[in-house]
Amino acid sequence: MALFQNRRSAAELDALVEYLPEAVIDRLLERRKAKRREAAEQAQQQQVGAAAAEPGGGAANEGEDSELSFDELVALSQPADLALDAFACRGVVNAPPRAAAVLSSLMLAPGRFLTRFSVVAQSGEEMVLTVDLQLQESLQPKYRGLQVVKKWFLKGITGEAACPGDLPSKPEPCWGPEAVVMAQLEALQAGDASGVFRFASPSNQAATGPVERFAGMLETDPFRPLLRHLSAEVLRTVQMTADNTWLIVGVRSNIPTDEPGITQRVVYSWSVRLQEPGAGPLCSCWMTEAVQPDGQSRTLCVSSGT
Repeated sequence: MALFQNRRSAAELDALVEYLPEAVIDRLLERRKAKRREAAEQAQQQQVGAAAAEPGGGAANEGEDSELSFDELVALSQPADLALDAFACRGVVNAPPRAAAVLSSLMLAPGRFLTRFSVVAQSGEEMVLTVDLQLQESLQPKYRGLQVVKKWFLKGITGEAACPGDLPSKPEPCWGPEAVVMAQLEALQAGDASGVFRFASPSNQAATGPVERFAGMLETDPFRPLLRHLSAEVLRTVQMTADNTWLIVGVRSNIPTDEPGITQRVVYSWSVRLQEPGAGPLCSCWMTEAVQPDGQSRTLCVSSGT
């Protein structure tokens, strides 16, 4: 955690690559080679990568043996290699945290160790991050050869809201995008249009407001399943950029289907954005920018291309 908190530049995170098992690094290097070969082939086919076909100058060979950077690690890794969820990205990866303190440490097994940290992200969001370390064998240089040693490697960093049982009543920097979406879902279940509108971003409110008009939009077919729905759950969360989080939400509505006792199930995507300094008192608050029903073209928001 000290490496995340005390870094002065993003390049300093490259040191984290040393805390991954050799097998994981080998897989990532192979993926990088495959991606570069694919890019070189596409360039040749489009006749814009003539240099790639020249001996010694191909894009597929460039830097294949170079060390991985942390940015490449994040781009190439899969959850089985290194688990970094949206909380981890917002809390420590995208920017140094404002504060971090150890909450607890636990040895789950002889080869697995968890440490929980209370973290305040650069934006002010409060969360709890769990760092997962696993003990594995590694090759280490020894005089005239190599020796096998056991080392602790980073398996993942995952997080949760600082107060997972609570939901915000208004936008505040301490709340993350997951809490904002859950607060809106709770308001939608209660049929409270003003409660939903409260967490819409300023640009969203400007396009869909006032709240009376917004309430009318909730009654339209694309969004009717959200009103007074029976249940909802976040199916997936992706940190698209440092200031934009994308959440996929599954909703079981109260609208009946042709099958007795079965109601409609609809999937929605939520785009939640961190507000910039120009937002005034809403600066550093996560607020909903867009809601898109899956498979439909209308959005309950402002979004690019609409």
